[in-house]
Amino acid sequence: MAGLSGVLLIVALVIVSGIIAYVGDIVGRRMGRRRLSLLGMRPRHTAVVVSVVAGMLITVMTLAVAMAVSKDVKDGFLRVKQMRRTQVELSRQLEALNQDMAKLDREHEKAQNELNQKKRQLDEARHTLSQARDELRQTRKELSSASSSLKRAEEAFQRVALSATSLARKKTELQRDIETLRTQAAEGFALERALPILFEAGQPLDWQLIPGDRPKADIRQDLDSFVARLDASARSAGARPLPDAEDAIVIRKPVRDPESGSVVWFGQDQVLDAVAERIHESTGEVIVRAFSVFNTHPAEPVRVDFELFRNRLVFHRGEQLAEAAVDGRLSEPALMGALVALLRDQVGAKARSHNIMPRPVTRGSEVFGSAREAVGEMSYQELFAAVERVRHINGPAQVTAVAASDTWTIGPLEVDLLVAPASPATSAE
Repeated sequence: MAGLSGVLLIVALVIVSGIIAYVGDIVGRRMGRRRLSLLGMRPRHTAVVVSVVAGMLITVMTLAVAMAVSKDVKDGFLRVKQMRRTQVELSRQLEALNQDMAKLDREHEKAQNELNQKKRQLDEARHTLSQARDELRQTRKELSSASSSLKRAEEAFQRVALSATSLARKKTELQRDIETLRTQAAEGFALERALPILFEAGQPLDWQLIPGDRPKADIRQDLDSFVARLDASARSAGARPLPDAEDAIVIRKPVRDPESGSVVWFGQDQVLDAVAERIHESTGEVIVRAFSVFNTHPAEPVRVDFELFRNRLVFHRGEQLAEAAVDGRLSEPALMGALVALLRDQVGAKARSHNIMPRPVTRGSEVFGSAREAVGEMSYQELFAAVERVRHINGPAQVTAVAASDTWTIGPLEVDLLVAPASPATSAE
């Protein structure tokens, strides 16, 4: 509706302006034809003045009609300063309202967050209350069960109190039995210390190399022959069978049943069958080493168990094992000590790190290993020959220990000592 009134106003202004221009033009032409004069001016000037007045009347009439028709135009011409001041004031009020609105939005958001937090706390409190109720019900059930258990415990306590006197008497009797057993044990320990030990606990007795991946019957036959040799060796050392047994060695082993979890004892046949089964499942040669389980005294049987090892190639023939620089001008005992140290400290350590099977020390040969077991051996003649080769150099020499032949896990490690003059760089070091 406002748009239509504006269009009508414009149309009216255009019509009024046209009418005034038309009238002014007619008046000007008539005054020009009649050569009329206004206020003593020339006719031409009078026509100009009439035209100017007509133009001014157009503007005045246009403004008058616009102001008469539209109150907004009237206010725009007459109250513009006041309207500008009002606009500035309204702008300030609008900005203040916007700030208040933003503050209210922040306060609303804060209140909403607090409300959400309170709701979460309320939910947690409800959940906690539900848990507390469940715990209360469970506690009541446990309390009821505890009451029953307490009643049963009181009855059991009464039964225990009745048997306390009997237990006290049994305790006294057991203490007397313990003292008797302690006395007997002390006497037995003293007797054991007085007797010599044929075989110590964990001491290797003998070993047998048995090829695997064969029929179990053949493997079992090899094991029976090995056990017969162990028995003969034990008898020759002074071991004897029990009064109701035939062999001087005892092969028994506790085994846990995987189904029931109980421990059962395997006799000799069962133990040897189990060992034969493991060898049968193996490829290549297997070393079966027998060792003493407990300390064995004279006239006692030897309790034996077995360990299985794969017989692998450890060192190739000619493979270097260790080397040392030796001065050939030293004395013969010093040279001998240096060579023995090379064998025991370096070669022996390397052989043990490669799991060479240790053997009991034999007399009449120089060994490298422990005092009771050795992983290799070398005769004194070979050592003296190596000493002579070093002395023949009569100066710095390089002694290299190499494997004399292919060496397997079962051993023993045979060593050759190669002697050569030391290079200048080695001598300088």
